[in-house]
Amino acid sequence: MRFLARLLSAVIPLTLLLGGVSEAREWKAIEASGTIKAATEGAFQPFNYYEGSTLTGFEVELAEAIAKKLGLKLEWSVVPFDAQI
Repeated sequence: MRFLARLLSAVIPLTLLLGGVSEAREWKAIEASGTIKAATEGAFQPFNYYEGSTLTGFEVELAEAIAKKLGLKLEWSVVPFDAQI
């Protein structure tokens, strides 16, 4: 039991260090580009779904309102849920 506890106390921090990292753009870069990027699954009603060929839903409308308030164009990427993390 002690061996397992020691092993896990060494392995868990290592997995956190080796996990994939993503770097967000800085605000100045976002502002200069005039575009903010967002990802969604596009198949989770009522939050995000397609109405014909138009992406819509609560999440979509909220993101568009935020982008408008910031004076930015919103660029959507529709990807599977497990690829968003």
